[in-house]
Parts: sequence; structure tokens; C-alpha cells
Amino acid sequence: HEDGSADFTVLGGDQFQVIEFGNFKLGKIFGWKWNDLNGNGVWDEGEPALSGWKIWFECVDPYYLTGWTVTNEDGYYEFTGLPSGTYVVWEVGQADWIPTSSPEAEVDIIGHTEARVDFFNFKLGCVWGYKYEDMNGDGMLDDGDLPLAGWTVGLFDVTGRLIAMTITDGDGYYSFCSLGPGT
Repeated sequence: HEDGSADFTVLGGDQFQVIEFGNFKLGKIFGWKWNDLNGNGVWDEGEPALSGWKIWFECVDPYYLTGWTVTNEDGYYEFTGLPSGTYVVWEVGQADWIPTSSPEAEVDIIGHTEARVDFFNFKLGCVWGYKYEDMNGDGMLDDGDLPLAGWTVGLFDVTGRLIAMTITDGDGYYSFCSLGPGT
């Protein structure tokens, strides 16, 4: 019966009836979403959680089942009550962020499996500044210093490899944006 009970009849002689009760614990996929401040792909002490990120799952075998949730204020998410199967879990990217861990993972849920899948992202950065004629030679941008337009500014990594180039505008301004982790 659906309530977990079973009916049986007692008969005389050597006859008997075996009644078995089996239970199956459904699986769970859970994890956290982290702001990977140093871009190393692991959670380091002091790196904050990211709330409000959409996480999806899809059962790809033996049947189709899908769902999504949003990370809470602690960056935590979970999917419970999952039947056995192979699942793909992925994060939905956001503008100006890059993943520093795999943005998706495949996990097998077999019975009581509880699979942890964490996601790490790095917020893209910018470096900017001004090119100017330092009229008083103090090494600081002061009133009276003149902007220098049309100057080429290069962005290099620590090995000396050129990453990008730009030209200063009429105010002497330059910028390099959408920068991932690195020096």
C-alpha cells in the first residue's frame, strides 16, 4: 500500500508469506558560488559568496529532467529529491565576469548520492589613466598640466608580451578593460 503497510493472510501448515519493505533515498546536488578575487579557481579564505546567480541542472540519462535555482545570500544552492541518473549542472554567466572553474559539471546520482559542485568567477577589471605634460615636474596631475592626445599606450603581461594597445583621447585618457586575473 502507499502508506507502507501490507495485507497478508495466515494459512495453516508449512505455508508462509515474506513481506519486504524497501526504501530509496533520493539524491541531492548542492554547492556554493564564489567571487574568486585572485582568479586561482579555488575558494580562499576571505573570498565572498555570490548571491543571485542562476544555477541549472539537467538529467541527461536515463530520462529528461531539468530545473534551476538562484544562489542565496551565502552563495548556496541545492537541488533535492533527484532520482538516479546522470546530471549536468551549470551556472548562467553574467556580463563582466569570467569563470575560473569549469562553468559546468557532470555528476552521477545513484540513490543517496549527495554531489557538491562549486562555481568560481572573477570580475573583469580595468586599468586606466591619463597621459599629460607635467608642467611643474612634480610627477602628479595638477591644474595647469596639459593633456596629451594621440599617444600610444601598451598593456604588457609580466613576461613582456604585448596584450593590447590604445591611443590617448583628447583629454589624454586611456583605458584597458575586460581584464582577467593576472599581473
